[in-house]
Amino acid sequence: MRRFFFPTAALAAAAFAAWIGAVAAEASPEAIGRPEIDALRGAAIEAGQTDAFYLQRFQDGIKSYQEGRYDDASRALEIALFGLTGDKPKLAECLVYAGLSAHHQKNEAKSREYLLRARSLMDASGVKKPALSERDSALLDRLLAAYKTGAGSSPAKEPAAPAWTTVSAANAPPAEAPATKAPERKAQPAKSPPSKTPAANRVPEAAPPAKKAPAKTTTQPPVIAPPPLVAATKPGTSAIADLEKRLLAEPGNAALTYALAAAHLESGDPAKARRLLEPYLVKQPEDYGAVFLLAKADFKLRRFKPAFEGFHALSSPRVQGELPPDTALKAGVYRALCLFRQGDRTSLPSAFAMVSSGVAPEILEAAISAEGLTADWAALRKAIGR
Repeated sequence: MRRFFFPTAALAAAAFAAWIGAVAAEASPEAIGRPEIDALRGAAIEAGQTDAFYLQRFQDGIKSYQEGRYDDASRALEIALFGLTGDKPKLAECLVYAGLSAHHQKNEAKSREYLLRARSLMDASGVKKPALSERDSALLDRLLAAYKTGAGSSPAKEPAAPAWTTVSAANAPPAEAPATKAPERKAQPAKSPPSKTPAANRVPEAAPPAKKAPAKTTTQPPVIAPPPLVAATKPGTSAIADLEKRLLAEPGNAALTYALAAAHLESGDPAKARRLLEPYLVKQPEDYGAVFLLAKADFKLRRFKPAFEGFHALSSPRVQGELPPDTALKAGVYRALCLFRQGDRTSLPSAFAMVSSGVAPEILEAAISAEGLTADWAALRKAIGR
């Protein structure tokens, strides 16, 4: 893993932090949940005009959550929270998923903060509960009840799968039926009056319920799919200006630094992204998402040797196991392109094979297209005769 040391940058950062110390004292990360801080967050973004940068993080976070990658989900959703204050339904949904992600990460304090904020927002503005899978909906209800009473999350009660499947057979109103088992017992004798001899009569009556059971399972709603991704557009000036303003108030906020670097990179300014990411990685050298962004910035700046080193650092099995699959695939593509741009024809065929083997062609093509590397990849294939 690469480490970067910039003493002059550190001195400048210290002087800068001292200059804005008075402002930073009033805006601590612990105060994020206060209404006045929420108002500050929404000042730069008008209602209904959420920047595409925040929308993309919102959707990426939901996708990561539903794939079980809770660390990636938390990062994306916490960035999205900065820019969704003008869209209350999306803000509530983002808070819910951020709270559920934090719960799966065993961070109950953060889960409590996000979920209670979501509940308060829904109660105050009339926003409906987000559409969730049955399991997540039941988990949300249980966590809200526990947090509201000041209790813990009671994880021991979490794996109650039968209760969620019975809820799915009906919509919202019958959800109360699983909580009271008495109605179910009354319904069974009503359908079979001569069932006073349990041993004999229950056997023939078992057939009709068995036929109804599959019908109920087929009507269960599937797991909620993530919303369609927005088009890959550059973040507008509102997102960058908003993040810069927040970073002035919270100069040590790692999430803001990462978000601003990503916004600069997507807006076509890799130099600014690099200036933010280098000192950031000195403090957090194993933030592989930031390593990917820095290597990508180097590639955009045609600094192919350091870019290759960054992408190569992400190619080990241990690191790849911690990366989102699409990021790992893109890192392999960039790694091969770095060799191609450096004129290394010896290592290029094996690097190409490492990327293209074991992945469907359409998935590889989509990853290459998403990064704007279609022409580069075509030139690479032509050079090696593939």
